[in-house]
Amino acid sequence: MNSALLLLAALVGPISTDESLAVKDRNQFPEDQWFRFYYVSTACVEPGPARENLDTAIKLMLMSCISPNQPTLPTLAKVSDTLYRIDVLEMGWDPFLWKEVVKDNPYSEAPDWIVLRADWLLTDLADARDSDSYYLLVYNGRPKDIFDGLKRLKVDGDPTLQYGMIEGESQVAKHKTRTIQNWPKSRGYAYRTLDIIKRTLEREPIEQIEGDAVYDAQEIIIGGEKHDATTRRRGTVQYYLLGNGEDELVEKADGRIVSDYTHFRGYEELALPGSCIQCHMTGLNYPTSDEVNKYILTDLKPATDFATRDKIRAFYFNDLTKDLQRDNEDYAVAVALFCGVKPGVASTRFALAINRYDEAIGLDRAAWESGASPSELALALSWAQSAGSRLPARAGLLTNGHNVPRDAWEDGAALAIQNIYNAWKDNPK
Repeated sequence: MNSALLLLAALVGPISTDESLAVKDRNQFPEDQWFRFYYVSTACVEPGPARENLDTAIKLMLMSCISPNQPTLPTLAKVSDTLYRIDVLEMGWDPFLWKEVVKDNPYSEAPDWIVLRADWLLTDLADARDSDSYYLLVYNGRPKDIFDGLKRLKVDGDPTLQYGMIEGESQVAKHKTRTIQNWPKSRGYAYRTLDIIKRTLEREPIEQIEGDAVYDAQEIIIGGEKHDATTRRRGTVQYYLLGNGEDELVEKADGRIVSDYTHFRGYEELALPGSCIQCHMTGLNYPTSDEVNKYILTDLKPATDFATRDKIRAFYFNDLTKDLQRDNEDYAVAVALFCGVKPGVASTRFALAINRYDEAIGLDRAAWESGASPSELALALSWAQSAGSRLPARAGLLTNGHNVPRDAWEDGAALAIQNIYNAWKDNPK
């Protein structure tokens, strides 16, 4: 299909200028390479702080989805102030799996359209409760279980090489005490936190230091090393998994065990990977206290045989804070190079962009997303109603001060209103 026909197939709206630029930009490459180039536009939100937040947020999300098998840190080519080119192969993604991600784009009637709204792509990748996109890009599909996910990211499961601590006063764990494990990984790092649903002698972490930890929920954070070819600096990209006590994957954690104090998308439940990105603002969170250290300082002897004592010392007698500090430095490098800001700023803007996207759509917002002024869209809707056109129920109430929830907006209302506005523009007034 030629470029002109592709433009006709695209959704006309606030990103129409970026769509023209994207086609022009892609035409500079050989046609047999077009499959690898897609574009993301931030023109879907108004200029100002909202667009700045979205610009940073989509960069952070895309960085968090760079293939673990990609050793270098890719770049997003800036085509315009609101348009970036994504090279699927440079990101390390399987082009066929990427097509599975973009096929659900609700803002275009054209299948596999090359220009994606940044706010939709951001949320689609950030919420594995509603989409498999994160699993597709990072893990080449949903892993069978926690250990399959660790294996795919080349984390060594040898327990004799692990070390960690028991943290007290956790912000996330409902019972405050949790086990933190550092798992060996070449060219990166891996941390596993284990949480319990109820404090009993059989489940309390401090009571289990002589044996294997007992747990009901877990979070995995894996740092994958990336090198920047321009600056020759090394950074790490963080990947996430959530699991239950049976080592099965879950997309949201049990709210009786852990909670998301950042309230990703307005919920207390911890969701993959968005809650993890918002919670771990600077990379890896530092522990609040070392419960084993407190225990040892009381002169209590947790074990009597030397083998068990050596095992306890090998696992718990480490300064995990130093490792976390070094790992956070590497994460900060990657975020600064890819997003242009510090990790804390990137995470904050990520949360703001997600929250704005989830707000209900009023007339002003509907008009912007349709490429119209509020007065023009109101006239177009009135014109359609007087002509007997059937509108989505909620969309028809926009002119009366009512809002449309985002999910209803994407489930046909956005395209219906866009088509009404386009028809009204073409209709002799």
